[in-house]
Amino acid sequence: MKKVLFLCGSPRGKKSASLCTALYLSRFLDYEYEFVDVVKAKLSSVPTEEEPAFRKIVGKMKEADVVVWTFGAWVLFVPVQMQYLFDKLFTQNYDFTGKIAVSVMTSVHVMDDYILDRVRFV
Repeated sequence: MKKVLFLCGSPRGKKSASLCTALYLSRFLDYEYEFVDVVKAKLSSVPTEEEPAFRKIVGKMKEADVVVWTFGAWVLFVPVQMQYLFDKLFTQNYDFTGKIAVSVMTSVHVMDDYILDRVRFV
């Protein structure tokens, strides 16, 4: 059975509009799925540091057939914990070519096209 991994980057937790949207979408999946709270992983800001929480997320990403990035738009980009994850993935040369990726972003329509263009590189 295919696996879908939802990586949730909102610091608002259960009050997050992006998380609520992703939870709603997950109801329609015929696949196995899992939600990972990137904020609770408390990743360090050092891009080269490969701590256990980061390795665990990467392992789940490798196992998944689909990765869904869920976050709210914050000050022209994603929340800082999601940014730390992006930085580590790029700096440590992780390549997920062939994976299906989807972004679920909520915003107040301020620079949201700009933010999605930046996320597209992940």
